[in-house]
Amino acid sequence: MGDVLVFPRRRFRLHTMRIVLRSTGGEALVDIAVSDVATFLCQTFMLVPLGAESLHIDLDRAVAALTSRGE
Repeated sequence: MGDVLVFPRRRFRLHTMRIVLRSTGGEALVDIAVSDVATFLCQTFMLVPLGAESLHIDLDRAVAALTSRGE
């Protein structure tokens, strides 16, 4: 299992945000332009409108499958 953290950058990189991916195997830090994230989210919401996620995926089943570890 791992963690995903997303937070805005401050000081010198006002127009970026940081994504931190952590697992038992290590950590990755990704700095990305806020404008790129905004574009991605707009395109995502056009494909799957807010509240319509359950029409495309059973999130409860997906989370259970990801967290079961084959049990």
